[in-house]
Amino acid sequence: MSVEKVSLPYDGWSDNQIITLAIVNRVTSFLSLAGSGYIVWKVLGPKHREEKLKKMYQRIMLCLSIADMIGSFGVFLGGWAMPADSLHDNFLYQNVGNVITCDAQGFLIQCGYSSVVLYNAFLSAFFLMSVKYSWNEAKFRVVEPYVHAFTLIVTLFIGTVSIVEELFNPTMKFCWIQSYPINCETSDEVECIRGKRVKIFRWLFMIIPLFIGVVCIFYCMKNLILTVRRIESETLLLISRMTNTNTRRRLRRTRAVLMKACWYVGVFAFVWSPSIVQVALSKMTSLGPQGSFILQFVCSLSLPVQGFLNALVYTHFKALSKIITLCQTCFEWLFRRRRSSARSFGASTTTQQITELEGELSNFEERAEGPIPVVHPM
Repeated sequence: MSVEKVSLPYDGWSDNQIITLAIVNRVTSFLSLAGSGYIVWKVLGPKHREEKLKKMYQRIMLCLSIADMIGSFGVFLGGWAMPADSLHDNFLYQNVGNVITCDAQGFLIQCGYSSVVLYNAFLSAFFLMSVKYSWNEAKFRVVEPYVHAFTLIVTLFIGTVSIVEELFNPTMKFCWIQSYPINCETSDEVECIRGKRVKIFRWLFMIIPLFIGVVCIFYCMKNLILTVRRIESETLLLISRMTNTNTRRRLRRTRAVLMKACWYVGVFAFVWSPSIVQVALSKMTSLGPQGSFILQFVCSLSLPVQGFLNALVYTHFKALSKIITLCQTCFEWLFRRRRSSARSFGASTTTQQITELEGELSNFEERAEGPIPVVHPM
């Protein structure tokens, strides 16, 4: 006997859990949009545009941030883009779209996040080539067009094939590469309506590219760390023999490059690790409603927030102090407004009570057919 859909852990979620995930997803994706937009503004702002666009590092961060804005915007749309007539209405929230909007959302997320992974790998390679092989801007300009062309061709190819193969379908939070009904490819009783070959393309378009990107990033980081350690040992030896300002400056510069590279890689690992763990656990074991909710909640906190964290690293965490100051100002303004409202409410209440008492006294006088006698003390 055929059934409409496969039983899923998400079927046991409460309405509060569904709404919580939707809110967290939109908040983190909005923060990522704001962070990446800030980096774009810093690079393309009229004040320092010419100076910054001359540097390969700034151009990579510009492209990475634009790609993250595309993916984060797709995530921010959430259920709005998912079909309204979905079979999974029991755990979808605010799904008011259709198949076309679902394909568009999946295309944005897939192309945006695929580009983010590639540009993170290129950023790590940039740090390695700058320190280990002392590449200058002229050498980077030779390979830069190939980097952008490769990223653009690969991501557009993946997105286009995914649309043709009907791979973009509702997940529990947004449209991405998934079968429809969800996990229909794992059951013999449920016939897939869309995404019949999702198993193959999930490996080709999601798992393998992410794995290659992670390997490239950590390979570059390993070589970068070894190179900086070698430079430090050589520099310390030279410093012990003679005082050389240029040598000390080179040591400080290589340490700064290593630290910034480590922060960017740390952000990348923080963003993608929960999603990798969630996919692995969902394939290896059966997760209950509570376990699946906890994993999805952690993924909603981490995956869409890369742009915000990149902005903190890009500004050497100066933006964090500005954000804290802005939050303090907002809280102080709300507190002052609340106190003034309470005072005005108290004053108006007192005036109203006096008026009511006077009215009651006048009514009493009218009923008594005369003023209230005044009693003098003896």
